[in-house]
Amino acid sequence: MFSKPSFLEDLHVLGLLLAIFSILFFFPAASCLLLGEADLIPSFLAPAMLGLALGYSLHRLTPSGEPTLYRAMRLSAISWVTLPLLAMVPMKLAGGTSWLNAYFEAMSGLTATGLTIFPDVEALPKSLLLWRSLLEWFGGVGVVVLFLSVLARPGVLAARLYISEARREKIRPSVAGTVRRIWWIYASYTALGIILFHLSGMPLFDAINHSMTAIATGGFSTRNRSLAFYGNPLMEAVAILMMALGATSFGVHYGLLVRGENPFHNPEVKAMLAILALSVPSIAAFLLASPSIGAPDAIRFGLFESVSALSGTGFTIAPLYGENKPYGGFMKFLLTILMTIGGGYGSTSSAIKLFRLVLVLKYIRWAFRKELFPSLVFPLKFRDREIGGEEILEAFRFIIIYIGSLAICTAILTAFGFDIGDSLFECASAQGNVGLSVGITSASLHPIPKLVLVLEMWIGRLEIMPVLGFMRGLRDALRRETLPMP
Repeated sequence: MFSKPSFLEDLHVLGLLLAIFSILFFFPAASCLLLGEADLIPSFLAPAMLGLALGYSLHRLTPSGEPTLYRAMRLSAISWVTLPLLAMVPMKLAGGTSWLNAYFEAMSGLTATGLTIFPDVEALPKSLLLWRSLLEWFGGVGVVVLFLSVLARPGVLAARLYISEARREKIRPSVAGTVRRIWWIYASYTALGIILFHLSGMPLFDAINHSMTAIATGGFSTRNRSLAFYGNPLMEAVAILMMALGATSFGVHYGLLVRGENPFHNPEVKAMLAILALSVPSIAAFLLASPSIGAPDAIRFGLFESVSALSGTGFTIAPLYGENKPYGGFMKFLLTILMTIGGGYGSTSSAIKLFRLVLVLKYIRWAFRKELFPSLVFPLKFRDREIGGEEILEAFRFIIIYIGSLAICTAILTAFGFDIGDSLFECASAQGNVGLSVGITSASLHPIPKLVLVLEMWIGRLEIMPVLGFMRGLRDALRRETLPMP
C-alpha cells in the first residue's frame, strides 16, 4: 500500500496541493495592512513561504503518476491531516495559544466544524478572525476542490480526486466544469450573504465573516455569543437562509439557477423541510414550558437552532451551557439527532446526509410493501433513477460505521468524567462538523479527548471511507515492516 513509487507519487500531488494552499495566507496578510495590524504580517507570511518552498520541493523532486481511486482516497485523507499543520501557525503566533490548541482550531476551521478553543474570540486580532473564516470558506467546498479549481484538467487524476473527497455528483459532464460551477454558485451566494447581513445592520467586517462561515456551514463567529450577540431577528433570518443554502446540494442550486428547476421537487429538500416541520414545533413546545420564554421566542429559537444543527453550521442564538440556558436534556438530544443527520449530499454539510436517510427510509418502505404483496413488482427509485442493492448496502454500511465511531468517541469522553449526554452531543457536533458545544471543548480540555475530537472532525469531513482506506494502508505498511527477513 505504501510502496516507495506510489508514496512518492502521492507526495508529488501533495506538494502541489500544499503550494496552492499556501497562497491563501496572503489574503489575511494583506488584510493586516487594512486593519492596522501590520505587526502580524509575519504570522501569515512565514507559513506561506514555508508551504510554498516545501510544496514546490516535494512536487519537483518526486515522480508523477495516475493514482487509483483507493490511493486518491488515501491522498485526500493525508492532505486533510497535513494542511492544518500549516494553517495552525497563525493560530499559534497571532492567537498566543499552544500548538495542540492551534492544530485543533485549524482542523476545526478547515473541516468547517466551528468548535473553538479560544475563550474570547472578540479579543483576537481581526486578521486572525478573517483567517479562521477563510479556512472554513475554502474548507466548506473541500481542499481537493480548491486544488482542482486551479489545475483541473480532463483526466483520471481529477475524477478520482473529486470522488475521494466524498463528491460524486456532477453538475457538468466534466470534473473541471463541475468545479467551476460550484465555485461560481458558492461565491455568488457568499456575496449575497454579505449584502444581506450588512443591510440587516451587521458591521461590514462581521458581515463578511458570517457570510463566509454560514454558506460553508462552518459556524465560526466574530462574537463570543455567536449571533445571540446582536439579538436581531432580521440577521437571524439572513443566517437561516444562508445556512439552508449551504446545506442544499450544489446540483439543486445549479438546477434552480441555470435550468429553472423547482428545488422543492428534490427528495432531499423535501426531507429537510419535513424534519424541520417536526423539530421546530417540538423545540418550541419544550421551551414554552419555561415561564420566561414566550411563544414568538420559542418558535424563533426552535427554527434557528434546528436549521443550525441540521445544516451543520453551529451558529446559535441561545447558550447551550452556563447560566441562563433555555435548553435541557430533551433539547440537547433532539439537536444531537439533527447534527447526526446533516444536510444534503453534494453540499457543504457533513454527517450522515439526507440522501442516505431518504435511501434507507425508501428501502424500508419498499421492503414492507414487498413483504405484504410478494406477487407485485415495486421498483425502488430515487427521483427517476433505479436504486441498486449495492447502493442500499453502502448507505447502511456507512450509517453503521458512523454511529459506531460516534459511540467510541462518546465512551472516551465519558471515561474522562463528562456526562454521557454531553459527551454524545459534543462528539456528534465534532463528527458532523457542526460546531455547537455544551462546554466540553475548551483550551483546558485534556489532550486525549481533545485529540479524539480532532480525529472525529477529520473522520466526519472525509465521510469515513477514505479514513478507513488510509488506516488499512497504514496497517499493511506496518505489517510489512514487522515481517521477519527471509
